[in-house]
Amino acid sequence: MSALLNDRPNRTAASEHMMPTISAPCQETTGVLRDDASPELLVKELQHRIRNLLRVVQCFVVNTEATTADDYRTALAAKIATLFKRCRSAR
Repeated sequence: MSALLNDRPNRTAASEHMMPTISAPCQETTGVLRDDASPELLVKELQHRIRNLLRVVQCFVVNTEATTADDYRTALAAKIATLFKRCRSAR
């Protein structure tokens, strides 16, 4: 999984089609794609966002502590639920 998370796309092509925006945490987008963005660029952007999401999940998994598997499951589910609630309220 770490190989997947360390894979970096070519940001040069993507940056030409992005307009920077300032956004709140958990907001849907960190940049706005121009109307002439290619399907390949859209796929790269989706892959980038998925990698970011997997990094967050990996961080939760690694940094959740518990003494039993049930406690771990409960603690991890609570962290994910909190993130979900914060992202929904940010819209």
